[in-house]
Parts: sequence; C-alpha cells; structure tokens
Amino acid sequence: MKKILLLICLKLSFNAAHAQITLHPTIGGNMHGLVIYRPVFYSEYDPLEIEEFKSYRKSASYMKPGFQIGLSADIPLSDRFSFEPGLRFIKKGYLYKAAWNIDGYHHKEEDKLNIRYLEIPLMFNFNTEVGDGILSVTAGPSFGLQMGGSYHIKMESDIYGNSDEVIKNGTGDEEIQDYYDALFKGNADDGGLKRYEISAYLGVRYEINQITFGVTYGQGLSNWVYNDEENNEKTQVLQLNVGYKFEL
Repeated sequence: MKKILLLICLKLSFNAAHAQITLHPTIGGNMHGLVIYRPVFYSEYDPLEIEEFKSYRKSASYMKPGFQIGLSADIPLSDRFSFEPGLRFIKKGYLYKAAWNIDGYHHKEEDKLNIRYLEIPLMFNFNTEVGDGILSVTAGPSFGLQMGGSYHIKMESDIYGNSDEVIKNGTGDEEIQDYYDALFKGNADDGGLKRYEISAYLGVRYEINQITFGVTYGQGLSNWVYNDEENNEKTQVLQLNVGYKFEL
C-alpha cells in the first residue's frame, strides 16, 4: 500500500513538473442543508415526540442559500485526466421549521444555523471536448475546518416557551457566549458541532474560452455533531459556480 501511494505521489510530482498547470479561481452560490438518518421505534416515544421528530426529519428537505469562493490548481495527469487540489471558503448549515398542534398544545419553530468552513478539496477530473469547450466530470474528497458561525432560534411553544435570539460570537452576553462556545467550539466531551469534516463531492463543469461553469453536489461522510447516537446527521450542499482558468 505504501509503495502504491509513493508511486502516485511520484507520478503527480512528475506530471506537475512537466505539465502546464492552470489556476482556477471560482465564486458562486449554494443551497445547503442536512441529510438525516435516524431509525425510529415509535413505541419508545410519546405522541408529542413522534410528531416533533417527523417534523424534524422533514426539515432535511429545507435548504437555505449560501456562497463559496475558492482557488484551485488544475494539474494534467494525461490527455483526459487531471488532479485539482484547492482551497475554498464555504458556508453551510440548515433551516429547520416545525409547526403542530396535539391535544391543545401548540408548537411553532424556525431555526437557522450558519456554519463557516475552510475546505481543502482534492478533485480528480475526467475531461473531454464537447463543442467548442471542454466538459469535465469531477469527483473527490474534501477536508473541512469548521470556523464558527451563528444560530438563530425563533419559537412559539406551549411546551418549551417563546424565544427569539441569535447565538453568535462577541455579543458581550456571557450566557450567549457560553452557548456559542459549547455549540461551535465543543469537543467529544462537551458535544456541539465537530471541528473537522470530511465530505465527498461529485459534479460536472464546462469550460469555454477559459471561463468555467460548474454544478457540484457534496455530502458529509460522518455525523457532524459529537455524542449524538440517536441522530445521524450529515451536511449536504448543491453548488453553482463560475470561474476563470489561466496558466501559470
């Protein structure tokens, strides 16, 4: 295995030294949310918890807008294949909505979670000429560092009470700051969001006259929160971006 990895590294180094590398800055928007997997045995929950979870699972379909900006280097490996490592700032999170009435109890909630990530995508591209341009199918992993964010909670509930507050860094409120630190800076003991994320991306891109247009879908490969055995939640993001390629 070590010999295979060494040969791959040597191949990449050789091709990088002898091929024409192009830089590829990109900018664009995205829609991001959660994919939620959770086995439910309804007999273990009372009616309120069942209804709440059904609404929560449905919230996986609620996507919210974000953006990303990045820079990559496209390194040819052959006539059709290339390797494209990069650095990208991207915004992820989710939008959760719930509203129900059971036995006279009213509950309405809307939560918005925004998370900033600094990602290192390692993409492998298959390139072919289509018309006057180049069509690329691109796929690969991405390693992300969670860099904080904000959490907006708005609730009207006969059970949990009413609230409308924003959890973010540097408000000067000690209670909010403690909540922020527990959510965005927690660890395996404290819970909260994980500081690191590994994702898989798959997309297509079309390049014409050095301008690129791309569509990419990505999903986290592991639970994004610590110590949550009941919920298996993974980030998902659909990206639309435009870029420009130029030779070094």
